[in-house]
Amino acid sequence: MDTIELSLTDGMKNFLQHEAMKRGYSTPAEFVQSLLVKLQAREEDRKRLDEKLREGLCTPAIDADDEFWRELEQEFIDRHPELKS
Repeated sequence: MDTIELSLTDGMKNFLQHEAMKRGYSTPAEFVQSLLVKLQAREEDRKRLDEKLREGLCTPAIDADDEFWRELEQEFIDRHPELKS
């Protein structure tokens, strides 16, 4: 694994250490790595969404009644249980 050097102000360093400890990470570096992994996953999700939107724009139109939207919403919630309130 490669390493990088990062210059931080004292305030940023203190903030990073505090956030890492508060969130249960053993080191600030571990916390930063987790943030980068999440950022990378988010970017991949955004790209997939863009692809799906482009695909949808090229798909013939369909009739979408209230039942269609309810089913679509339920499907989405089932795939993303973290969104359930």
